[in-house]
Amino acid sequence: MSVGNDGQLTFYIQHATYQIFQKECRMSKRTIGLGLIVLGVILLIVSLAADSLGIGGAPGIGLKQLTGAGVGLVIAIAGGWLMMGDKSKQK
Repeated sequence: MSVGNDGQLTFYIQHATYQIFQKECRMSKRTIGLGLIVLGVILLIVSLAADSLGIGGAPGIGLKQLTGAGVGLVIAIAGGWLMMGDKSKQK
């Protein structure tokens, strides 16, 4: 590598930076799946406990709470599916 050739030096710096960030910032499907499970369960719990937390409207479980719980459940199931899919590919 020649210091006098700025184009070549810039290429090496860009390539090294790309390699560093590609390896360090990459999350596995297992990690993403776990994050989705946690997010979905939190949304599910907050939706169903909205009245107890003081953020609900009318007493009882309403349409918005059921929708939030349903979305939370779907997110959690998607996270579990990602985790299961990643396990089967590792074998």
